[in-house]
Amino acid sequence: MKKNLMKILVCPEDKGNLDLEIIEGSEKEIREGILTCEECRKQYKIVHGVPRFVSSDNYVGNFGYQWNMHRLTQLDDSNSKISENTLKTKTSLASEDVKDKLLLDAGCGMGRFSDVVSRWGGEVVGVDLSTAVDAAYQNLGQRDNVNIIQANIYALPFKEETFDIIFSIGVLMTTPDCKKAFMQLPKLLKQNGKVVIWIYSKHAYSGIDSKVRFLYRKVTKNLPFRILYFICHIMVIISTVIKRGALGRLFHYLLPGIIYHAIPNTSSQKKYKWRVLDTFDFYSPKYVSTHSYPEVYSWFRESQLGNIDLINYDLSISGVRRD
Repeated sequence: MKKNLMKILVCPEDKGNLDLEIIEGSEKEIREGILTCEECRKQYKIVHGVPRFVSSDNYVGNFGYQWNMHRLTQLDDSNSKISENTLKTKTSLASEDVKDKLLLDAGCGMGRFSDVVSRWGGEVVGVDLSTAVDAAYQNLGQRDNVNIIQANIYALPFKEETFDIIFSIGVLMTTPDCKKAFMQLPKLLKQNGKVVIWIYSKHAYSGIDSKVRFLYRKVTKNLPFRILYFICHIMVIISTVIKRGALGRLFHYLLPGIIYHAIPNTSSQKKYKWRVLDTFDFYSPKYVSTHSYPEVYSWFRESQLGNIDLINYDLSISGVRRD
């Protein structure tokens, strides 16, 4: 954690200012420390460079498990810009939009999108409820324009009117109440600041294959993570053989429809590890919800956001704070 982060931090309980005690590190990078609320005197530890505003990862242990195991799987490198292109597609943001701006990555995971905007020249704060923050800090914590925080989206430790841009990609629908999670974000925007989200669409998940996947989720979300992770390997192998390529077309004609559709689709990513990760990412969360454009549009209107834009990716939407 950098000391300059103190300018925007407050106690998530009563929004009181925080006092900082550095135990290990320097003002440039605080490795261990204590944040104390001036009002309620509640204390929050800085552990391994990350301020911890929660005592546990609550319902998102699956994400801590997957991102610490796949800390580097989705990070762009010299041979790939998948995450950069995904960010552009699902948010319509470009490098010129974020340069020299302060951004909040709401649900940063291991930091794949925080990595992109920091390389574009933005200053980014990545927040996550899970222990994925440890992977994110390992990946990005030493960059001058990145801070990583562990906190609950329903009680974020930030001053209001702080961020130029807030983005959340594939996260809010894995909370107990997607709308409530979203409604925490607009108040953190500066005037003329933008918020953009991507969540699961009811339309995109309305087919028979999706219905089968959600049916399986009733069981998989309750499995121990290690067992489910092993099952995901098997699912990826079976799905790849039976539903992709020349063999996939053959099986489509040979297998009875009920059997063919009972075999769940998995990620189409080229990398095997990425396909397993995506499969676990869908089947492991305790909560997953789907939504419609009219529903989410109404959230933006209720938040009194203007310039509401339906991005050409189902279901991505953005809005601007107009006070």
